[in-house]
Amino acid sequence: MQGLRSVLALLPATLAMTAGAAAPLQQGYGDWQLNCDNRNDCVAIGRAVGYAGQIRILRDAGIGSQPTLELFAPGVIQPRWTIDGASPTFSDSAQSPGPHLLRWTGLAQVRARLHSLHDARVLQYGQDSQAISLAGLSDVLTAFDQAQGRTGSVDALLPGRAAASAHPRGPLPLLQVAAATTRTLSPAQITSYIAGIRHQQAAVLQQRQCDADDDSLARPYDQAFALDADNELVFIGCQAGMYNANVVAFVVGDGRTADARALQFPVAGVPPIEEGAEAFVLDRLGWARFDTNSQRLTETTFHRGIGDCGHAASWRWDGHAFQIETVQLQPDCNGGDPGDWPTLWRTASSPDNVARQFGPLRGDPAGQHTDTGSP
Repeated sequence: MQGLRSVLALLPATLAMTAGAAAPLQQGYGDWQLNCDNRNDCVAIGRAVGYAGQIRILRDAGIGSQPTLELFAPGVIQPRWTIDGASPTFSDSAQSPGPHLLRWTGLAQVRARLHSLHDARVLQYGQDSQAISLAGLSDVLTAFDQAQGRTGSVDALLPGRAAASAHPRGPLPLLQVAAATTRTLSPAQITSYIAGIRHQQAAVLQQRQCDADDDSLARPYDQAFALDADNELVFIGCQAGMYNANVVAFVVGDGRTADARALQFPVAGVPPIEEGAEAFVLDRLGWARFDTNSQRLTETTFHRGIGDCGHAASWRWDGHAFQIETVQLQPDCNGGDPGDWPTLWRTASSPDNVARQFGPLRGDPAGQHTDTGSP
């Protein structure tokens, strides 16, 4: 299993740090991955390579928060959990919310189970290949406590003797969202905006590797929406393939497509998604959707077709710009469930899972969505 090697400070370039907010974190330790969001709520994940089996350690920020340990073996009938081939001594005390899930909650319970895994190599749940590597577990637990400010305290996953301590759990950021507009665009207006952008912004489209003259599979993803009384949002389809389709998004003011502003979505500190790039910047949005009622713009991009890795995000229109609302990121393709990507940035209005609200990850046919705006 490939581990991440860098800390990702996921602070959007357009969003100032709010009081009490933390710098999100994503880092690999051996075969484990630690993810902490902007509240310092953290989850450590160990996965079986090529399979959906996994261990999760979850804990919210703040003194006294109770950790949870979960073992998943989806698709395995009557999973038999063993540590290095020997049956664990703690299976019978777990909660079992489902046939393939074991769960323990509470600091003493979780510590005891983690202690049982100390110095072990693998946790198996089925055939020999259905095993989760425990390499890096000690390091990820150390980093987990450090990220939450618990190191060396009696409140830590790795217990110490110091008094309980932890970084406080700050409030979720609140976004200012523009009221939904009652204005709609006619089919003729939509066609005009799209044609105007493709003609007058050809140089910008070419710079973003979007062929303005391409009338192939990308054309069905051309769309336009009214944002408010003065502005429109226009999608220009760029590329479409077996599991990804992307667009360049423009904001048009007062109908002037010649002055349209091509949107760029930087997320500071995240590794680049394209070779040779210097930073993580979304010049194009994968499977872009816009909901006119909530003023929410969303995107989902797969790193490969089975959907075990990729990124998804949502933004809200505030009347002047799109403010980042949610970021999910799973850079390593490690055999997890489709769309099961950690959330590293969240706000008070964030959906539970942006990626899984997208058609194919809901089981809908690729490319279908309910938003209006298609010509």
